[in-house]
Amino acid sequence: MDKKKSNTPIRNYATVLYPESARENWKTILQDLHIKALISPLHDKDTDENGELKKPHYHIMYVFDGKKSEKQVREINELIGSVGLERVVSLKGYARYLCHLDDKDKIQYSISEVEALGGISYEETIKETSDKYRITKEILEYCKENEIIAYCDIVDIAMENNHEWFVELIENPYLFMNYIKSFTWKKGIR
Repeated sequence: MDKKKSNTPIRNYATVLYPESARENWKTILQDLHIKALISPLHDKDTDENGELKKPHYHIMYVFDGKKSEKQVREINELIGSVGLERVVSLKGYARYLCHLDDKDKIQYSISEVEALGGISYEETIKETSDKYRITKEILEYCKENEIIAYCDIVDIAMENNHEWFVELIENPYLFMNYIKSFTWKKGIR
């Protein structure tokens, strides 16, 4: 990357934080700065090309509302004890990398362990259109197979057992209500 591009302020950056070099209260520091950030689960199972375990580390992605220079972001890194700085070209792509979602040859980390600071939603950031269709299909198949005849029943099931389903049900209630209503009519259930 040429010098001019590397000095151009952008909105999203990433860094690596090793637990042994991290400031004791590094998460509090980030929270106090009111920075939107996504923090990966501790990557303690990653291996290098020789199959050796890598040093445990966190990936942190900063998501700023306005553009920041590398110098400004390096100052934040110094406050928390992280090393390195990477310019993030794709917000969704890097967010998905926090758990290796698109690299099945790497250890898959749980999305429920990603910490989101400053009001950013990890689940919304990583969501792909294909995920939405897959989830919708799962819900509709479940409703059909289990003869769900009331929208509240599937919402209750999702609230207790499947957060992805719950989000989809509340974001698109009319699709599911109409499916259940037409299923009920087709079956002659009143």
